[in-house]
Amino acid sequence: MLYSRSPQPPQNPSTPQNPQAQTSFPFSPDNHTTKAAHRWGHSSMMPVDDDCLPEVRQFSDLEVPTHHPLGAIPEAVNHDALPEVKSHIAISNNDIATIQPPRSQPPSRPPTANQNQPQPTTLPPRPGSTKRRLWIVLGSALALLLATIALALGLGLGLGLSKKNNDPPTTSNTTGPGTCQNETNRVFRRTMAAGVFNGSIYIFSRGRKDSNIWFRSWQIKEGGDQSATWTTDWATLAEGPGMELHPFTGAPTVVTSSDGSRMDVFATGTMTGNVNAISFTKGNRTSEWENLGGFGLGAVAVCNSPTAENSSEPVYDMWMLGKNSTSVIKNTWDTSQEIGGWDEGSIPVLRSSGTSPAVVCSKHDWKYTVFTFEQDTDELQSTRFSSSNNIWEEWTNWKHKFRGDPVAVSVDEGRQIYFFGVGLGSNMYHFTWEKGIDPEPRSIGGNFSSIPSAVVINAGTRDEQVHVVALGQDRILKHRAFGDFGGGRKWQATRWEDLSVNIKGNSAPLVFTYPDTKGKEQIGLAMLDGDNQLLFATWPASNDMLWKESVSFDQSGGELTNESVCL
Repeated sequence: MLYSRSPQPPQNPSTPQNPQAQTSFPFSPDNHTTKAAHRWGHSSMMPVDDDCLPEVRQFSDLEVPTHHPLGAIPEAVNHDALPEVKSHIAISNNDIATIQPPRSQPPSRPPTANQNQPQPTTLPPRPGSTKRRLWIVLGSALALLLATIALALGLGLGLGLSKKNNDPPTTSNTTGPGTCQNETNRVFRRTMAAGVFNGSIYIFSRGRKDSNIWFRSWQIKEGGDQSATWTTDWATLAEGPGMELHPFTGAPTVVTSSDGSRMDVFATGTMTGNVNAISFTKGNRTSEWENLGGFGLGAVAVCNSPTAENSSEPVYDMWMLGKNSTSVIKNTWDTSQEIGGWDEGSIPVLRSSGTSPAVVCSKHDWKYTVFTFEQDTDELQSTRFSSSNNIWEEWTNWKHKFRGDPVAVSVDEGRQIYFFGVGLGSNMYHFTWEKGIDPEPRSIGGNFSSIPSAVVINAGTRDEQVHVVALGQDRILKHRAFGDFGGGRKWQATRWEDLSVNIKGNSAPLVFTYPDTKGKEQIGLAMLDGDNQLLFATWPASNDMLWKESVSFDQSGGELTNESVCL
């Protein structure tokens, strides 16, 4: 409210008065990010400019506040109705004026001869004070309205980005490791891909600084010859004439065509959500990324289409998590033609938890089997496409909860599927799915901080083995094998084998097989170390169920990114 001033002496006519009112509304963003709602701050006090007040003499009893709260409306006061008082300015230790009660007044005395001063009179209200108060009210209301609108827009933007980036939900890199409140809640996702083409192994990953796709190639020799070396240094697919910088999200995916004539790299654009592809042919690669459309949230799953056996050019089937995590969407790319639109309607709708789907392609009746985790429950769901009925079946709930992404590998051209996933308790689950058998996921133990990677060796033979690796909570790479080691098919031991006791990993591992120059099966293994540089090892496949003595990592450099989610 307003406070009255004590009676003032007449003003000196020679001193002009020019009061100027100033109204200030501090209003500025306090913080602005793309991952959280805006926080707006403002000054809670409105300064009063004493130059706006008439010149007064010094009095002694009434305290005058120096600020009004923002938005407070001073009340009009009839100055003529106020009693005549003397005043006093009292300043506290915090320089905040507080009201002091009037002191008792001494008895009135008749003026003396030396007291011919004019008696003070109560000042009338200042001209224009009503209009000034009206402008204060309107200005305060406008400031509050703008603050409300800005806060609402900030919240909307923050929630929208949070939903859109439901990758690396809370990672500094769903591009990098980020900071989890509890490290046991971290799950590293796949960040690398391997391709075998034209006598070399290619390792692809996103760069830590630019999120572009980087690669390096390793020369294939006979029997996993340790004299094999890297034939190229790290290079980005953004280099070369006509190339543009393409920041990507999720891990790249690499597929070599069935006839071995080309190798294609697929990645999801950060800004558009489109799938992009670039092709390697013998002695060459395409000069720019080809936009394949779609709108997704992470890595794309790709396989050689089982329905295009008679095509003269490679044909790929692609799956990805659609916009807003509503369902898995699919497309088929005949590389000899322009790509068509993505199928967003035939696959039954299921809200996914943001996982990248695992897909198995088959030449048998069940052409495609898709795995994902449901958004609200984190339970494993699967659907299959029947070529005989030409329909997708409804989603099947496996009644087990998982974290990270599902992993599935197959043998016998997809007739038999091995599934792996990390449960909510950080232990590994597995089941084998064959026609006519509905298995139950069972725990195979462990305590993991990454999704697994699995590979089948000696496939289709009596010596067939399934090997799975994953990063432990202690950041040591773990390994376990499943096969017929005597007495039937079973897991080789009750405990997981440590593969890198002296090396701490910092990503999900990647394991794969490839033929050497004599056609003999070899094993490749890759992961990132604590500096996000590549660790790489190769060795011949064998019937040995233990790998510890075979793994010898090569420090292979790079400035790569890992990706994880904090649950």
